[in-house]
Amino acid sequence: ESRGPYRDRIYWTCWDRANRTIYLFRSEDGGRSWAPPAVVATGSVQNAMVAVNRNGVVGVAWYDARNDPRGYRGTFRCQHIFFTASADGGRTFLPDVRVSSAENCPDTLGNGEAGRRWVAGGDYFGLATTSDGAFRLLWTDSRDGRYQLRTATVGTEGVTAK
Repeated sequence: ESRGPYRDRIYWTCWDRANRTIYLFRSEDGGRSWAPPAVVATGSVQNAMVAVNRNGVVGVAWYDARNDPRGYRGTFRCQHIFFTASADGGRTFLPDVRVSSAENCPDTLGNGEAGRRWVAGGDYFGLATTSDGAFRLLWTDSRDGRYQLRTATVGTEGVTAK
């Protein structure tokens, strides 16, 4: 539960059909109305997750293929996990950071049909907060040729909700 200035808000993320833009929607009245969406990220994006820490900082993480120049691979491009945070209730976002240390390439022999059907690893992607306000990510990654779960913690030192 957030004790920050934006408590009791509802946040929802989605991405467009072309996998080019991630949006964050927010409601300040329990979902009765929604503010216009904020753009979180653009490029080659998918599978966005959102969480809010105890201080009201909104975190968003996603798969992003911006660093794979091999455009011929289409939807099978290699990806990294990226993260950004908002200190103003989801209106604007800090510059994003790459979280994963190696690229995740879904189209491998070890992944077989799963790599073709779920190019971002399926539904195994999560974002939660820790008791100290950091964000904990969990994602499917095939850097070793077969999907495996990976995890990382992203701190928000110096980021406080306004």
